[in-house]
Amino acid sequence: QAWYNGVGSANLNGYADANQIDTVHKPATAYLIHMGVVLGSPSGGLWYLSPQAQLNRAPAVAMILRTEAKVLELAKPSITALAPTGGPLAGGNTVGITGKGFVGVTAVKFGTVAATYTVDNGTHITAVAPPSTVAGTVTVSVTTQGGTSADTEADNYTYFVGPTITSVSPAIGSVNGGTMVLITGTNLANIATVTFGGVPATYMVSGPNQITAQSPPHPAGVVDIRVTTPGGANPNTEADDFTYVDAPTLLSVDPSTGLTSGGNNVVIRGTNFVGVSGVSFGGTAATFTVDSSTQITATAPAHAAGEAIVRVAAGGGTTGLSDPGAAYTYVAAPAITKIVLPAGPIDGGNVVNIVGNNLAAVNMVAFGDRTVAPTTATDTTVTVTVPALLGLPQDQSVSVTLYVPLGKVTFADAYQYLLPPVFRSVDPVVPVVGRPAGDEQVVLHGFHFFHAGEVIFGATYVTDLLVSADGRTITLRTPEHGEGKVNLTVKTPGGEITLPDGFEYVLPSI
Repeated sequence: QAWYNGVGSANLNGYADANQIDTVHKPATAYLIHMGVVLGSPSGGLWYLSPQAQLNRAPAVAMILRTEAKVLELAKPSITALAPTGGPLAGGNTVGITGKGFVGVTAVKFGTVAATYTVDNGTHITAVAPPSTVAGTVTVSVTTQGGTSADTEADNYTYFVGPTITSVSPAIGSVNGGTMVLITGTNLANIATVTFGGVPATYMVSGPNQITAQSPPHPAGVVDIRVTTPGGANPNTEADDFTYVDAPTLLSVDPSTGLTSGGNNVVIRGTNFVGVSGVSFGGTAATFTVDSSTQITATAPAHAAGEAIVRVAAGGGTTGLSDPGAAYTYVAAPAITKIVLPAGPIDGGNVVNIVGNNLAAVNMVAFGDRTVAPTTATDTTVTVTVPALLGLPQDQSVSVTLYVPLGKVTFADAYQYLLPPVFRSVDPVVPVVGRPAGDEQVVLHGFHFFHAGEVIFGATYVTDLLVSADGRTITLRTPEHGEGKVNLTVKTPGGEITLPDGFEYVLPSI
């Protein structure tokens, strides 16, 4: 039993007859019971309180309603979907819970941790994910007066560790976008977005900890690259910085002409030389040093004669083919066919002819470290007096360098300085006697016979000589000569030596 309290007219439904109502007095309370109050009664007048006793002084009337109490059995709630199905360890993100039976909700939990929530209607709840100390999957549950939702795959929620970026390569690109950037870091899975300075970028996953993204267009400046996953976004560090730069321009090259052999320095001036990755001359790569954002010093590579366009590849792009001052002209370099003679004495003073092509512009010639001006220079021949050997006197090969206004060309080991020849003191000639008819083999022994061109028997020249590789012997056939002793003279580019009475012609005995 329970008290029914009301003021004014009241309809009491569900009572079959008057036997279910008892009248009692309740002090200081007056009730007016109208006809028809008790449904199913033959006459409602039975319970009408007449005003004849003056209502304001009427005794209070109360009713005790005796009825059977029936309890409604409520169904358990159920979850059919979560959106999203995961989030960061820090929590704080909104999760939509879809299901049914969300009436009289008393709790929403992620695992064992209670979450704040709002019941939107009987089929949807908006919850705020609480933080978690560990990554992994937990069960989301909803509790009502009817019970707690059962665990199914639909209520699984995963906590993720947030991504990090450790490097981006390249870290610079054009304001026009299009740069393919390799992003390396950790926890780069289930990616939702990649942005450059807030601008979405297209991307593909290259590996468990790598992403390849294409930079979108963006104004010049430094921006942060952001990777968003269910675990959140990477924290801002210098490692995720990406610099947008304007396209480079090339204004001048100095000098603008060089030899086909290359090797000379060229100063390149322009703008936006930032993040320079390459310099080329007519498509041929060059070594270079970036002096500033407006200047590069490059070493011209070898290239065929003619015009070559210099191009600079930088973070903002590559200089154009038609940029002002981008043309560099290659001219044919001097070439040596031969040197006549390619050897001489260590004291120098001998005249040699350097034969080749494109020699007309030669203004200096260096033998090793000694430089002299040529006597004459035509397109095919340079005539020059050889300077003395610099350093200790010895047989030595040196390079020959031809200088022209556009540079220089060096030919290694092109000339040989020679000491004068020397006969050895014991048995310098074997044999020392021969017939006047000649045509007998003789071997001369000594030192520094390199490039020997002539051996003179008296006044008769022999030029068919076989000189050993070590320059210590000359093998020859004796010429015809009259009977008697003759001097032997050996001539080399390094000088000459005479052995008095070095050979004797003797008639054969009968």
